[in-house]
Amino acid sequence: MSDTPRTDEFALSGKGHLFDQDDFDFCAGLERELKAMTKRADEMERLKEHNGEMFYRAERERDNLKAKFKAAFEMPHDWNGLCPDSVAGMDSRDPDCAACRALMEVFDAT
Repeated sequence: MSDTPRTDEFALSGKGHLFDQDDFDFCAGLERELKAMTKRADEMERLKEHNGEMFYRAERERDNLKAKFKAAFEMPHDWNGLCPDSVAGMDSRDPDCAACRALMEVFDAT
């Protein structure tokens, strides 16, 4: 006899095999569940990569917009009559003025 009673018990039981049909059904169920979990994990990894790329793009767009916004407010206006001021109004834009065009681009993008 060996030191492990379970092994002796199995040898004496006369089953002749380690698992019965219920054990195989249980293992098949576990295998199906493992495959499903692996599939879900792969899908989550794919979504993580996709969302990371989307976040990177949004961050890059935000940085570009910040740069344009800063440039638009630092550029000098031509003051040819349609640039925003107290007379023409703060929403007024001169299509011939580079600073006004920059402001239009910034505010159209938001």
